[in-house]
Order: sequence, then C-alpha cells, then structure tokens
Amino acid sequence: MKYEVHYHDGFFEIKDYGDAEAVRFRELVDLLLAHEKWKPGTAILVNHSELNAGPLTVSDIYYMAGSFVRSRVQLGQARIAILVARDLEYGMARMRTGFVDGKWDVIENVFRSRDEAISWLKDV
Repeated sequence: MKYEVHYHDGFFEIKDYGDAEAVRFRELVDLLLAHEKWKPGTAILVNHSELNAGPLTVSDIYYMAGSFVRSRVQLGQARIAILVARDLEYGMARMRTGFVDGKWDVIENVFRSRDEAISWLKDV
C-alpha cells in the first residue's frame, strides 16, 4: 500500500492505493498529524478510490479504528469524507465508522463521488 498526503484550499486529501495494509494506516495518520498545516478540526478527504481493501480482515478494520480513536484529541471535530469506488471498500469504510462511533468527535461520511465528498466537507 502506498499513500500521499496533500493540503488543498482548506482541507487535506489522503490518497492511498494498492493492496490495503492495516499497519500502514497508523503511519498515514501520523504523517497527517505531523503536517505543518495540520490543526485539530481540519477537514479530510480520504481517497480510497484506488485502494484494494480485499486483504483486510475484520480484525484489521478494528485495529485501524483503534488507531484513529487514539488520535481523538489531535483530530478534534474534524469532518472526514471517505471516497470509495467499489462496494467492498464502501462496506469496509462503513464497518470502521461503526467501530469508532461515539468514541471520538469526528463527523464522517462515505461517498462514491469526489465532487459530493468535497462539497460535503466544505458545507460547514
């Protein structure tokens, strides 16, 4: 799995691609939080449109959820739009959101359209 983190006009975009690896998601969160423009509450577009979540297990999804919850304070009340292209990644994203529900202050939603995801992020 490879990933990139970019800042665009008020929001971050995390783009990952290749075969998903649960431990790499922790690296990705650490990279985001170390970015010079990061501040709690900043909007995030997580672009999984080229990710293959097939290798992930339910235990992996639970581990990933824990990684995000451990960053609760640093994330603050961020809005996270998760962009996916396939049903598999949609289901995995929804599973992870279920695991973190009520354990952090982030508001998140899953999308299949980049334009809709960005519009939702900017609709404050």
